[in-house]
Amino acid sequence: MSKNLIPFIVLSKGLLENFNFDRVHKAMTATGWTWSFGADEKGNERYGIPDIDTLKRKAYNLLHEVYVKGTGSISTSGFTAGWDGDELYIVFTLCEWSETAFE
Repeated sequence: MSKNLIPFIVLSKGLLENFNFDRVHKAMTATGWTWSFGADEKGNERYGIPDIDTLKRKAYNLLHEVYVKGTGSISTSGFTAGWDGDELYIVFTLCEWSETAFE
């Protein structure tokens, strides 16, 4: 049985319209944060700062993947997409730190 995508379509549309991809692009440009775009015809790895359309596609794909998964979050390329059954979200993290207490 296929998953009902109506809530996803509505929620993801709002997220993609309201998330500030321009701010993400400016932060990536300011910090020189690049993504790998695979190898060229000579086998050399291609790196660059993604344009806003590429950022939107990455965010949409992550949102869709986590929605279909059913719950939880997925993080890659600075983005974290999450779905808990009621809330669909996308976050871009520039810097993060955590530590764990050992027993």
